[in-house]
Amino acid sequence: MSTPTRVTLRPGERIFINGAVLKADGRTSFDILNDVPYLVEHEIMNAQQTVTPLRQLYYVLQTMVMEPAGAEMAREIYNHVMWSLSQAFSNATVLAGLDTIRQQVADGSPFRLTEDDSRRICAPEIGAFHFAKVAAEPRLRRCRR
Repeated sequence: MSTPTRVTLRPGERIFINGAVLKADGRTSFDILNDVPYLVEHEIMNAQQTVTPLRQLYYVLQTMVMEPAGAEMAREIYNHVMWSLSQAFSNATVLAGLDTIRQQVADGSPFRLTEDDSRRICAPEIGAFHFAKVAAEPRLRRCRR
């Protein structure tokens, strides 16, 4: 069993755990005791935000967590996106990060990266595309920036 993950939700905030959607009635905190993919509402990216290749990957991973019923189609898209990214990037840090993500998806935990890992992996893309408003965007845990 993995180390428990502490999650704090604000009133009305939702969390997606393995396809289930839970909504906080008030401010609440709880521990997730096993290794299960989850997303807190403020970490969810909408389709209009997928303006870079790594964001597109994040969107596919998020879909795998939020819609397990469509996992087969999401997996096909994921495989295509991962192949395309590994062909498009030459930066060793990004390629190592993609290998890590590939392994985590194979293990069933697509969002296990720490925020620092995500920043390191995605930094070359952010620099290449000169995002002026990166800091103002929603924080997407474990797989970007």
